[in-house]
Amino acid sequence: MITSKIGPNQLPSNSYELDIYDHISVIDPKDFGYRGKPFDPKAYFITSGDAIQKTKFLLKELRAYAERIPKDNTDWRAAAEAALIGGQSMLDYLIQARGPSIFLETEWSNHMLMIVPKNPRARGDM
Repeated sequence: MITSKIGPNQLPSNSYELDIYDHISVIDPKDFGYRGKPFDPKAYFITSGDAIQKTKFLLKELRAYAERIPKDNTDWRAAAEAALIGGQSMLDYLIQARGPSIFLETEWSNHMLMIVPKNPRARGDM
């Protein structure tokens, strides 16, 4: 099985490591003078499942999080906007990486999040 890191010019066909923080940073309200729980995108990938669906849900939650940021805190809002842009970019890569497969399975291996294109109805793709 080929393993490599995802990048805009590198989309392997079998599996690859997805470093979520390359796309979306943790947003910690304390960095902006507020109390609250940090928004950690890695929390959305703790269990196995379809990476594209997980990313879509992450983006939905991130949009809701961004709407709750006080309007006068432009730095915090900018961090959330950057995370949304990074999340959309990650989703675009994942959709491209899925190719003809039905979904992209997430799995943890040696503390790395691996993404594996799967097509359960096709024999030999698994």
